[in-house]
Amino acid sequence: MKGSKVVIATFILGATLYSPQVSAKSFSDISELKIKSSLLVQINAKDAETYVNRGFDLYNSGDLKGAIEEFNQAIRINPNLPEAYYNRALARYNLGDLKGAIEDLNQVLRINPTDVMAYINRGVARKDSGDLKGAIEDYGRAIRINPNSADAYYSRGIARSNLGDVKGATEDYGRAIRINPDYADAHYNRGVIRYRSGDLKGAIEDYNQAIRINPNYAVAYNNRGASRFLLGDKRGGITDLKKAADLFKQQGKMAEYQKILSLIKKIDNR
Repeated sequence: MKGSKVVIATFILGATLYSPQVSAKSFSDISELKIKSSLLVQINAKDAETYVNRGFDLYNSGDLKGAIEEFNQAIRINPNLPEAYYNRALARYNLGDLKGAIEDLNQVLRINPTDVMAYINRGVARKDSGDLKGAIEDYGRAIRINPNSADAYYSRGIARSNLGDVKGATEDYGRAIRINPDYADAHYNRGVIRYRSGDLKGAIEDYNQAIRINPNYAVAYNNRGASRFLLGDKRGGITDLKKAADLFKQQGKMAEYQKILSLIKKIDNR
């Protein structure tokens, strides 16, 4: 429910450090939608799947409320159609209705108690509603069903980090990376933890990997620049900050762009 929100944590010796993104893996990105828009051939207009597909199309066009109405119709026809609940949960989440999203995912799990993604998604919704312990429980259930779910470990790492469990979060990010070595966000978030723990070289290693996987990862360049600067590599730090600024500008994030330009100017004047 990956619309990630970058949270600026603090200024550290002339560089801005970004905390792990609270929704670094958001509901819309983690979700594996069970229904995809497709051509329907000679299907009765009242068929539940027809309404689900209509809702999916409305969702993609940005009409979330209209999509919910279609999913409602599908559920009235077939109260045991998990796709309708999944997609309505997605729409509700993106409208800020976390309680409604959780209720829909409860229904998915009623129908299919071993649905790994439903547990992960419900965990995301619980986390975003402030129930971190409940989120961790859901991620744990997902892991018990599928021990190779990188998303489950990654998501639990975020929740553990938010609870102050640095060791547990680091372990979970590490497991996610072992399962999927190209998990850029897991490298990035572990890098933030290493930075905060004083392991600047380890943080740089993780940021290196995040950037290798995603060359447009602006916050990773920003944080690597901060780490390099603190290790005495002023030139390398400024190079990374300039790259981060350029990427933020390209991505339309002008507030971040201006802040980094200001920081670079302060560093140059030292």
